[in-house]
Amino acid sequence: YYFMYVGCEMVFGGWIASYALGMGITTHQGSASYLVSLFYFALTTGRILSIFAAVYISNMLLIRFTLCSCFICCFVNIFISSLSYESLCVACCLAGAFMNPLGFTIPNDYGYKLSPTTATLALLGGALGETFLPPMVGLAMHAGGLTLLPIFVFLIVLCYIVLYYILHKLLKHDNAP
Repeated sequence: YYFMYVGCEMVFGGWIASYALGMGITTHQGSASYLVSLFYFALTTGRILSIFAAVYISNMLLIRFTLCSCFICCFVNIFISSLSYESLCVACCLAGAFMNPLGFTIPNDYGYKLSPTTATLALLGGALGETFLPPMVGLAMHAGGLTLLPIFVFLIVLCYIVLYYILHKLLKHDNAP
């Protein structure tokens, strides 16, 4: 799960400037860099808002809401991100704002304690995702073109949603009376 989650964040944030320049959406490096900043600002803002939202709604509902929202936003981004610089700004904001669910609460939601080993494995998965997914996507875009970036981001989000639901079902089944 964290391999895909952190990898997706790094793929989008790491390649969006190259995408904007390579697709001719902008010709200015400053404008392309602004997109990266916009994405990470929205990501940070989404995480902060999630903290406050978690006071009022359950962790599970919050994670499901952000996963579904991220899925929809990334699907829409496939179609709008190449239209104009402004549409790409919107795409960066939407992707960043909803690409924020952290599932460290998942075991706790089912009565399991998050052990140091489990936390370490989750962080290792995230580190491996941020190490391997961006170069893999870069190689694929080199071979198939920059237009593949929104599709890859969507597919990675789809993978981590599927992994979340598999984890959810396994923990729910394992904790059944």
